[in-house]
Amino acid sequence: MENYFYHSIIKKFINPFTSFFSTIPFIFCILFPFGSRSFIAQDEGYYALQARWILEHSNWLAPMWWDTVVFDRTIAVQWLIATSYSIFGPSVFSAHIPSIICAVISLILTGSITKILLGKSHYWISTLILCTTYIWVDYAHMSTQDMPLLSLELLGIWSLLKSNNKSSRYFFIVGLSIGISFFLKSVMVLIPLFSILPYVFLYRRNIFYSLAFWSSIFISLLPFIFWILLSINKYSFTEVSLLWNKIYYLSSNTEFTKSSLYYFWNIPLTTFPWSIFSLIGVSTFLRNFKSESAFILFIYPIIFILLLTCFRTKTPYYPLQITPFIAINAYLGLFKIIEGSKPIKTYFKRLISLTGIFIIIYSNILLINKIYFGFTGFGPFNFLTLYLILTLFGFCLSLTFFTLNNNQFIICLLLAPLISFSIASQSNLFTDRDPLLRNALENENLITLSNNNQVDFLIEDYQLENKTFSKLIKLALNQRKLGSRLPNLESIKKDHYAWIPISLKPKLDLYGLRKVSLSSEFDPWMLVHLE
Repeated sequence: MENYFYHSIIKKFINPFTSFFSTIPFIFCILFPFGSRSFIAQDEGYYALQARWILEHSNWLAPMWWDTVVFDRTIAVQWLIATSYSIFGPSVFSAHIPSIICAVISLILTGSITKILLGKSHYWISTLILCTTYIWVDYAHMSTQDMPLLSLELLGIWSLLKSNNKSSRYFFIVGLSIGISFFLKSVMVLIPLFSILPYVFLYRRNIFYSLAFWSSIFISLLPFIFWILLSINKYSFTEVSLLWNKIYYLSSNTEFTKSSLYYFWNIPLTTFPWSIFSLIGVSTFLRNFKSESAFILFIYPIIFILLLTCFRTKTPYYPLQITPFIAINAYLGLFKIIEGSKPIKTYFKRLISLTGIFIIIYSNILLINKIYFGFTGFGPFNFLTLYLILTLFGFCLSLTFFTLNNNQFIICLLLAPLISFSIASQSNLFTDRDPLLRNALENENLITLSNNNQVDFLIEDYQLENKTFSKLIKLALNQRKLGSRLPNLESIKKDHYAWIPISLKPKLDLYGLRKVSLSSEFDPWMLVHLE
């Protein structure tokens, strides 16, 4: 009777999702959350602010920091954001649109690459795995170069696979993806290029003799070349040469300097639990690592990680470029388990079901603590959101034990993260990065003041502490019109407002300034007015 109950649940609620198209609503919920959005400062807020300056100064040539030209990075992603601002108006969502579009492209290309390499009928499973990978979802909702770069790299690899050593059309696309990627991320694009070289030399060496390939590289590099030449002509070679300091920065000791083992624990953590299945999938290639699939799914990611490890600067977003291959390997590992021997499959189903039961028990322990003891230590999570995520995640996992076939098992297993990420995304956990500051900025008096006045910023030094810099970026992005950068208190004009460091509070009376009473959320900045 109990089994019949579970089987009827599976028949009614699991069977309808055994095709890719039936899971599209979940992907939509993950990629298009409704509700409030707010930026993080580094790096998406910085890019969004530079895009605002492009439009306000009508300067599409130089990256700006208020009135100062700062050639510390290329300007391609700022162009994308500024274009989106021009079409949809300046907002957090508008800034995210380029990344969301590229995220959709990366999902499509991941499924297509899976189909080419593995030729399985359920190739779309790898797409679902990718869109339930934490780091991928996180950067799909950031206005940075990372998601556009990922889609371009996947486009290049997909074109290589489709070319079959003879198609100039696909070689042309490979060249385009290289040139545009270079404009997006400059020298960092060399890492995926060097990583894919072993595959190219063994299976696609004719590309080096293709006129279409070299001509497309030249054509796609033209925007970068013209941008550099025009910038040198207007701002001098010395100013533009600061771009190459990026190489020195990556190889020097900074706050992002990490141990050589950083990526070996960070990547499994940010792609968990799919990293476990991915290792099982990779084991498939240990006996046949010379196959075409092995070079793309095993050799390429390994070389990529090793090259990243050579740099002292290590950040969690650099490995985003290999998440599609982790997803494909996880898909392979998942099928290796369920198509293996019956004892292994049964043991695996029991393990997954027990994990689901333990998660349900844990979520209800949290509920009891919340009701009877008022426990509030849930970080950024609203309790109801956390409870729903854990309970539904555990419920879907527990149902896997009662599935009758492989299709039901896989869908039941995937519905757990699909539902959980959908709820998390619709709760704005990936898009509302600083809700406390956003709520403080929604103060009616502050909105009226910002709409009716130009608010300036007193910035004595470009090298600010992280917290000070982060809050400055967010405050600037909230202004309807970006104010001027002021060097000192004497520069504040009569009847003007300005954000100044709170450390200057003792000097307010000396300059006749009045502090505007606001929430402490704005620390270490305060708003002042010269009457």
